[in-house]
Amino acid sequence: MFDRVDSYLLDRFGKVPPRPQLPVIPLGVNTQDFAADPQLRAALRSENGWGEDDVVFLTVARLAPHVKFDPIPFFIALEAAQNQLGDKKKLHFVAFGIYADQHSEKVFIDAARKILKSVSFHHFDESQKQTVRKCLSGADVFAFPIDNLQESFGLAPVEAMSAGLPIIASDWDGLKETVTEEVGFRVQTLTTSGAQSIPEGVRYNKDAINYAQYSTNLSAQVEINLPEMTKAIIRLARNKGLRRKFGANGLKRAKSMYDWSVVIPQMQSFWKELSEIRTATSAKTLDLHPFAPPPMDYAARFPSQQMGADFVKCRACDENHTIRDLYVLRRYQDFSHPFEHVEVLERVFAAIKESGNGGADVKMISVQLRFNPVTVARCYVWLLKYGFIERTV
Repeated sequence: MFDRVDSYLLDRFGKVPPRPQLPVIPLGVNTQDFAADPQLRAALRSENGWGEDDVVFLTVARLAPHVKFDPIPFFIALEAAQNQLGDKKKLHFVAFGIYADQHSEKVFIDAARKILKSVSFHHFDESQKQTVRKCLSGADVFAFPIDNLQESFGLAPVEAMSAGLPIIASDWDGLKETVTEEVGFRVQTLTTSGAQSIPEGVRYNKDAINYAQYSTNLSAQVEINLPEMTKAIIRLARNKGLRRKFGANGLKRAKSMYDWSVVIPQMQSFWKELSEIRTATSAKTLDLHPFAPPPMDYAARFPSQQMGADFVKCRACDENHTIRDLYVLRRYQDFSHPFEHVEVLERVFAAIKESGNGGADVKMISVQLRFNPVTVARCYVWLLKYGFIERTV
């Protein structure tokens, strides 16, 4: 983002101001507040009829698909994992938090009812006398499948690590720093490129869409690799020793890096440095003229990779749900400017399906359908996101 602003200022004024220093100090937690309690664990599992060998996946978040995460892909992965595990392990999913609105509640509940045929779904919040600590104590794995630009750090996984839980998270912006390979699995992500996300930037900055629709449309262009996520769920479900190893490492990491006892001294040192700078320099005023770049350009470092011209061929997968079913389930049609219309997604998928097991890349489908390659690329990410297509390599 700074490079883009510098380029603009250099072109307009012939010079650029010095960049600000941006030291990074993480947010902190009182790790002891989230310490696992065996009695709370036993109580929660008994109240819900979960066996000790059952595996409970928990997320703690503001339950809002438009600013946190779309639950549908994770539900698809959970159900696929349960089908592969069979009767050997029983999986449960717990969402702890407040639904942001009725729209969000409907997305979660309808999606769980439609997709989670073998996995039980539970929603708790403080009004039900279920504390965060009780849920963290009773769970076996913490899930944080973020696919939204609104989430750039994620304190919830640090709280989960404080409870000794292993983590499954998306490979996304700040999670790349907090969730290391020693504490859990980070699942690879894919987004459209900056150029492919221009419509959202233009519409949002012209007030044609509000922020909820802006972030929803961009979330639709983020894939968390479904096969990889399913595999991670299965590995943790089957391997109690691995869960304990990740959990112990996570607890150590939370205490050594994110406990307030470690973070506050960093802040105090920074405050001292700022005070020294203030006393040594005179105040200056700088008027900036911000502008709106393509949203996926300034978020280029968020995902593992972005959709490029050389993206691999993809082929159609077996359909457990129709495109229209999931499109309606996610309520994309409720917005006046959806990221793509369902008919376009269906045509792109049909063309990929016709290509057979060898698959087709974006250019091939663009030529075949005489569609703009940008449109096809956006459709590819969405189809990957919901498991309608898969990479051939």
